[in-house]
Amino acid sequence: MERTVLCSVVDDGFAAGFVVMERSLRHHNPDWTMPVIAIDSADAPLSAEARAVIREHCDNVHFARARPAHLAPVQAYARDVIGTPERLWPALAVLEALSWDRFDRVIALDSDLLIRGSLEPLLHAPANFNAVRARHAKLDMPMGFFNTGVMVLHRPLLLGFEVARIPDYLGGRRPVPGTGLADQAVLNMLMPHPLVGWMPERLNFTKRSLAVRMRAGQPEGFGDPGAIDAWLAARDVAVVHYVGEKPWNPKIRAGEKDYAAAEALWHAAAARFGGASLFRHMQRQSRLWTERYAESLAAAAGPEEERERQIARAMGL
Repeated sequence: MERTVLCSVVDDGFAAGFVVMERSLRHHNPDWTMPVIAIDSADAPLSAEARAVIREHCDNVHFARARPAHLAPVQAYARDVIGTPERLWPALAVLEALSWDRFDRVIALDSDLLIRGSLEPLLHAPANFNAVRARHAKLDMPMGFFNTGVMVLHRPLLLGFEVARIPDYLGGRRPVPGTGLADQAVLNMLMPHPLVGWMPERLNFTKRSLAVRMRAGQPEGFGDPGAIDAWLAARDVAVVHYVGEKPWNPKIRAGEKDYAAAEALWHAAAARFGGASLFRHMQRQSRLWTERYAESLAAAAGPEEERERQIARAMGL
């Protein structure tokens, strides 16, 4: 039996991201033949078409659905205590992996990652729970919580864990402001920070940090995909995390268009690893995204800044 398993939460809107994450991971880590499990939920189930695209492109991939009976108490807690809107509930499906006691190690990866190098350090993460410290989106300062885009969990943490009892473990606590409203908020309350194994940021480097640092030291380079690629390579960044709006979706917020050059690296990977079925899927999802945007735009009211916030909320951003 495999002792290490990879997993990622995915729905139809993230299937393209999942494929690029898995393909880039296998390309840069050819000895990583362990299974990768695509987790979905009853709130956002993967369609047969999306599953077929993933199967066509990915190696040793399996599908698992987060059990509704396990997630329901957590969703109720998220709604009533944290204030999590239902549109964010699908992200809580990653909590399913906390109960996988048949493995010695679970490596959870978000579906909006581009893998650029070796992930060998993840196999040597020493603590029972390991993650990368989050950084302030605008100031790029280290924050007092972790980003859940890359996590490594070892067997002692997985043994006997009951997802449905997470509300009991949390005991009515509320998350620290800024940690989010979904899985990141829950996990940062659940995992005692003094016991977290803090991994280097090169294993979960966000596009926000990239923007702040390149604009500070090489501002002209942030608009050039080649310069960005060289900057990341010089710093041995193994994982680029496309937080915020995703490379495969038409942009909603004006500020997100500034990341076009950084997102060109993701599109280059998609072109390298993707087949015709992936691009047909991306086109269909783009049409659906555009239709949702048009509906959200028509329903928004008030000043421009408030309308943008309303649209972003309606689009699940």
